[in-house]
Amino acid sequence: MDKRTEIDKEKPFCNMRANLLIDGKYQDEEIAVNNVWHKGVSIFIDLYLHDLEKPLIIDSLYVRELEDLSKGLEYSSVKEFVDTFLNYKYDKKSNFQGTKSDENVQYLESLYDDIAILKFIGKIDGELSEIKYKSMEDYIARVKPETKSLTDNYIRNYIINVNSSKEDFYRALETIENKKPKEAAKLFMEAAKVAASDGYISYPERKYLAEIMQTLRENEFSLKDCII
Repeated sequence: MDKRTEIDKEKPFCNMRANLLIDGKYQDEEIAVNNVWHKGVSIFIDLYLHDLEKPLIIDSLYVRELEDLSKGLEYSSVKEFVDTFLNYKYDKKSNFQGTKSDENVQYLESLYDDIAILKFIGKIDGELSEIKYKSMEDYIARVKPETKSLTDNYIRNYIINVNSSKEDFYRALETIENKKPKEAAKLFMEAAKVAASDGYISYPERKYLAEIMQTLRENEFSLKDCII
């Protein structure tokens, strides 16, 4: 069955067109917007691609145009759309069915920087393998048991869309000082586990694991803190 029939385009923000960066190039897509939220200085959009029949979480930086096809309304900027969406959702106390997505995001948002670190470590030697994805998913389930109610696809899609460049890695390292000692130590142990999940730890992986360890030392954390 065509999954497009499963989405009621009469609902607000479910019959839209956007110009998005997908697989390295911008293209027009018909979308349904499920949720919008801020993470630091970034704004993320949780949407569904009608033609490709799949969900996508995307940084608003990679969205160039937005048009509400039901209303014939073209937004002058992504910011205008975000403001409109949030006003509809919160200020007007609407019953838009993005509420469940709100709950999904709040459980994962606090782990965004952890995932950025783990994902960077995991892809140092190339593409992320399935076993490394599984290792990160297991970590999420352990430190945030609430996420066990989420679908595997949702969590995988969230991981895929977390930015994990070298710059993101070092930015995320700066947040370790805000963690409790036990949380910081367990993050290091998990990073080492991700690195070793394919059978060995390469020199580049050891190098960046040492960066995490140095950050722990600078904040007077110890691996003994991960012992329950």
